[in-house]
Amino acid sequence: MGPVKFNKENVNKLTRGMKGVYGIYDAEFPKGTAYLGMSESCIRERLLAHLEPNNRNGSKTIHMLVEHNHDLWFSYEETYNPRLQEAEEIFRLQKPPANRRYEWKPLREEWGSL
Repeated sequence: MGPVKFNKENVNKLTRGMKGVYGIYDAEFPKGTAYLGMSESCIRERLLAHLEPNNRNGSKTIHMLVEHNHDLWFSYEETYNPRLQEAEEIFRLQKPPANRRYEWKPLREEWGSL
């Protein structure tokens, strides 16, 4: 689904307990995707964490963009294996600017030796 405006009203519409990957987009970023993430338990809760500046589970960069009223959008995809899907998307997008941590170990475990 997506992209839709990144705000609490739209995030709260998501089904609870849905696992998968999500992207947060900033109209001002030239490559589009500002942040790519995943949730193995609930996409809705992860996205809400990015909207709450005091929540340690959210991206500091996304918190800053929210505080400065950037034009943010999000999309998501429900998937059975969010960790693998996230790794594939990060590789495809060549490191979105707001992602600070890259976990390649799960990718190797899922795909075998590269």
